[in-house]
Amino acid sequence: MEEGRPVSSSEVGGSPTPQPPTAENSESTSARATRGPMTPQQRVVLLDIWERSGSSAEEFGELVGVTGTTLYQWRKRFLKDGPLGLMDRPRGVPKGTTRLPQATQRAIVLMKAQHPDWGCDRIHDMLMRCEGYGASPGAILNVLREAGYVTEEIERTPREETVHRFERARPNQLWQSDLFTFLLKREGRRLWMVAFVDDHSRFVVGYGVWASSGGALVREVLEAAIALR
Repeated sequence: MEEGRPVSSSEVGGSPTPQPPTAENSESTSARATRGPMTPQQRVVLLDIWERSGSSAEEFGELVGVTGTTLYQWRKRFLKDGPLGLMDRPRGVPKGTTRLPQATQRAIVLMKAQHPDWGCDRIHDMLMRCEGYGASPGAILNVLREAGYVTEEIERTPREETVHRFERARPNQLWQSDLFTFLLKREGRRLWMVAFVDDHSRFVVGYGVWASSGGALVREVLEAAIALR
């Protein structure tokens, strides 16, 4: 061994001495660790600088503390939706959970505890009576499940359809009236027509057409129809 020459650790069989991190090596790592979420405005500025620099996404990402994949995603979303595409998108909630306010959830559970026979539709109707407590039947079902309630399918016997007849048994027991308007396009005039129909026979018992509408005209048609009976 020569005198006066320093001996490295590799020459004597030892492991190399670790070198302290330099500012260049630790800059991007510390930036990623300390920087919070970027605003859409900051992302637009970074995309503009990246396009002007001509650098690759990986090289530029190392300088600003983001990955190249993130830069590509930002550019794709910006080209599709503009600045709106750079806003953070809501991640949503797991399936089967609810986003309802705590006050609404507590009201649902409280009503169910006080009225065990109430279903989701009935609770929905009660909530809709108060402003700010709206919830769909499906959301109410999720709240009740989270509260420990077990859903049960109830078999219902189909009801026989009841035939409702909306007509009188004999003529002249009931008259129905209708007032509507229409336009004479060639003359540019608007007219009003009132008609009375017998509920049993569907026969028009009286009608009239005028250039104006009013209660006096309706009464005139009614009195004329009664006089003809």
